[in-house]
Amino acid sequence: MYTLRPHQVTAIEGIRNSYKAGHKRPVLQAVPGFGKTLCAVDMIKQAIDKGKRVCFIVDRIILIEQTSREFDKFGLDHGIIQGQNPRTNDLPLQIASTQTLAARVKNSNVYNSVLKDNQFPFDWLIVDECHTQSRALNKLMLTNSQIPVLGLSGSPWAKGMGQVYDDLILAESTQNLIDKGFLSDFVAYGSPLLDLKGVKTVAGDYNQKEIAQRASKAKIVGDVVKTWLQRGENRQTMCFAINVAHSKAIIDEFRANGVTAAHIDAHTTYDDRIRILKAHNDGELKILSNVGITTKGFDSPQTTCLILARPTKSMMLYIQMINRVLRVSSCGKDAIILDHGRNIERLGLPTDQMQEYLCDGDPDLAEKKKKEKEREKAAPKPCPKCYHLHTEFICPACGYKPELMHDIESTEDKLQKI
Repeated sequence: MYTLRPHQVTAIEGIRNSYKAGHKRPVLQAVPGFGKTLCAVDMIKQAIDKGKRVCFIVDRIILIEQTSREFDKFGLDHGIIQGQNPRTNDLPLQIASTQTLAARVKNSNVYNSVLKDNQFPFDWLIVDECHTQSRALNKLMLTNSQIPVLGLSGSPWAKGMGQVYDDLILAESTQNLIDKGFLSDFVAYGSPLLDLKGVKTVAGDYNQKEIAQRASKAKIVGDVVKTWLQRGENRQTMCFAINVAHSKAIIDEFRANGVTAAHIDAHTTYDDRIRILKAHNDGELKILSNVGITTKGFDSPQTTCLILARPTKSMMLYIQMINRVLRVSSCGKDAIILDHGRNIERLGLPTDQMQEYLCDGDPDLAEKKKKEKEREKAAPKPCPKCYHLHTEFICPACGYKPELMHDIESTEDKLQKI
């Protein structure tokens, strides 16, 4: 049994109204902690009761088990489309990874809507983390355009999404969810060490090789550990690093300071990854460091401290990283964000107003620059004394009040402007 929260009811109504208005592939924008999986569960139950077949598609294979556990918890019997998975069956609800589904439908010639019975195998597709933009999946959806699709994402701002999906549903803002107690409030600190001036941009983000070189020169590894020891309150912590070598260096430094820590990456075996994630969730490991493994769909309610040891220009990546600690924790503590990449200064707070449309191509360059300047002007700055990120004149964390600087100086015979 479950009870939908008001914002979840509003979201479901918005989805239904979108379909009624003639849209085929709407997107629900909902940050982690919103409860979009529960929204999906409620709508899936009703679809199955009407005799529909549903496929819930996740971005990564590791998320299949997490989704499967959630569906079991709510009494949704299902199959899993994945290799020789023991839950292979023909139930009306199936969970599949994007990669597996794309490979199977390609082999089955589903791109042309041709199967043995001349029918597409599902009546409804739900795509979790739909901003990841799988080309094969997009082709599948557009070729079988008569099949309704629902996209789920906390950051649906990928370039070209508007060419695939046709409506955006905004149910509730991050700030409102925090105010109502459905998401955790947070305090953020920034570090002035990393100089990004002159770093080139590759594919819309900083050149990772150049950033790694800058981070080494700035001794950011030592600063990461020192800052956590001062401000991390010995909390369960997730860290996002620049690259694998950087992540491992951070872990080595934490261990040298007597803090339990571990690193995972794409080459970590499945069994080791499960063991490390469990150890972190159980509190045996204080620090879990990675580059991008846990940015999407990864839930860890015990994690209340986040280390951003990498800078990014990508709003999607930034929000996905920040959202790892905005879920309400079991300990009831607000989140702590330690930003060593000056991301909050560059991109704003996660509670700021975000893009409210699906991008169907490059925005006008002049308009884009104007919005970037507006965001930079309103972005929080670190307190010179405690580095707490804020937009107030007096620091709300330590009370530091900057002295007003006069633009004149006194001389014996006149006031001289400087």
